[in-house]
Amino acid sequence: MERLNQAGFTAPVLFGKLADLGELRVGRFDAICYKALNFNLLLWDEGTPMTVKTLAIASDHGGVELKSAISDALKKRGIDVLDLGTDGTASVDYPDFAQAVAKTIIDGKAEAGILVCGSGIGMSMAANRYPEIRAALVHDRLSTELCRQHNNANVLCLGARLIGEATAMDCVDAFLSTEFEGGRHEGRVAKMSCSV
Repeated sequence: MERLNQAGFTAPVLFGKLADLGELRVGRFDAICYKALNFNLLLWDEGTPMTVKTLAIASDHGGVELKSAISDALKKRGIDVLDLGTDGTASVDYPDFAQAVAKTIIDGKAEAGILVCGSGIGMSMAANRYPEIRAALVHDRLSTELCRQHNNANVLCLGARLIGEATAMDCVDAFLSTEFEGGRHEGRVAKMSCSV
C-alpha cells in the first residue's frame, strides 16, 4: 500500500480501481494489500494526465486573491496562463468572466480553464451554459479526480470563501494530473454537449 501511495493514489481511488477489477474484498485488509501489490504495475501505468500547455483563468472580486495564487503556481509548472481578470476587489459580474474563459477554450486558445468566485456556484452555472464546456465545482481532491475521470471536465470551478488555498492547490494538481477514463463514460459525456 505504501508503494501505491507514493504513486499518488488516494485510498478511495485505489479501492475503486480494485473494485472495478473485481479484486476488492471488503473487511479483509490483508487481501486488499495483497491484491494492491499484485496490481501495482497496472495502476502505475494506467493512462496519462490531461495535456495542458495553455490554461485560461478568471475570477470575480470574491476570488481574485486565490486566482492570483493559482496563476503563480501554474506558471511555475511551466503552463502558459491566460489571466482574463478581474484584477481588483471592485464588484464585477461573474458571468462575464465565465464567458471569457469559455470563449477562450471554444476558440482553441486554451485547453482548459479555472474559474474562481466566492462559492464557485455562479461561475460553474455560467460556464456550463456553453455546450463545449464541462465545468465542475469541486471542494476536495477526490471530487476533482472524479470530475476528470468520469466527466472529462475541462473547467475547474473553486469557491474562494469555502475552501482554503492549500485545498484549492490540491484540486488544481488533481485537475491537471488526472485523465479521463473514457469507456462507459464516453457516451454520457457526449450527451452533455447535445443541444436540447
